Amino acid sequence: MEAGNITEEFPAITFPWGSVGSIGFPILITVYAFLVLSIVCDEYFVPCIQTLCKKLSLSEDVAAATLMAAGINAPELFTNLISTFYAEADIGTGTVVGSGVFNVLAIPSVCILVSGMKIIQLKDFPLTRDSLFYVASVTILAYVIQDGKVSWYESLAMLMLYSLYILVMKYNLKLIEISEECIGRRIQDGLPEDNIGVLSPLLPRKNKTPHVLESGTLPRSEIFTEIPFDQPASMGLNIPHAVMGITFIAAGLSIPELVSSVIVAKQGLGSMALSNTIGSSIFGILVCMGLPWFLDASLIRSDHFTPISSAGLDHSLFILVISILIMYLLFCCNNFKLDMKIGLACLIMYALFITLFIYTEVKF
Repeated sequence: MEAGNITEEFPAITFPWGSVGSIGFPILITVYAFLVLSIVCDEYFVPCIQTLCKKLSLSEDVAAATLMAAGINAPELFTNLISTFYAEADIGTGTVVGSGVFNVLAIPSVCILVSGMKIIQLKDFPLTRDSLFYVASVTILAYVIQDGKVSWYESLAMLMLYSLYILVMKYNLKLIEISEECIGRRIQDGLPEDNIGVLSPLLPRKNKTPHVLESGTLPRSEIFTEIPFDQPASMGLNIPHAVMGITFIAAGLSIPELVSSVIVAKQGLGSMALSNTIGSSIFGILVCMGLPWFLDASLIRSDHFTPISSAGLDHSLFILVISILIMYLLFCCNNFKLDMKIGLACLIMYALFITLFIYTEVKF
């Protein structure tokens, strides 16, 4: 594939100071958007989630798999919508895949490295459940894009797989009970420890002090500034747009997941930290990519196929599946404990993935 950028797809933006300004100003504006707009959303998003949960009588599992996932991944969804309908480029695809890699490999390593804890104990069932669905999500994505185009029924299959994930989340407690009984263990105190749910730490405590985690789990409105401003930076640095999407933009969009997971890990809720990151990645692949492709193929394209032009993406997905399997095996061999050696191993795998993706993207 020819390495290039899609600056011409967006309105022309000029900055002073020549090439220095064309690189520096977009970076500064993007960083500013990451910080300021997250704070703005902080004042409104969490109270809205609380109100919706009460009005709709949603359980924590269902709310986390739908409302919370949609809120956390709203930037990825809008990135792919803009990319598919407006720019017709790969930046949305690369961003979602890049965010998934960052969530699965980088965030666990950061959790153990900066949480101040030597060992974070994990629950086997949530990690197994989310890992299986993540592997299934990546597998169906690899199958869908293998011929360079996505049909409406292929994208619909992605949305149906996410519906199955929601169904599993709905009966999560029952499945935990069955798994506990199958391996000869009984649930203590009537409910498993993981019944605390994914949403509980995100809601304010009974006092008037806002929960610190709110600031890290919000929809990020920087999506409306990051693509146009990152394109001049990509042009100035001569970086392919798919590489820009899977590195800088992906890491920036994953900041809320990173912050929330670190805070949850500090509270000793390691399973919740990983469920937050992996669950968000599942939504990112199946919905943030499947929904725009389905709308584009079924309503806009006359041939009902959405073209995908990133030739190196299938290699990246294969590497991602291998990375997930290795990560899960590492946790199994370590008795589902996240410690320093597991964190370093995940960090090394993340660095290798980014290196291999850049190599394949530039090569192809």
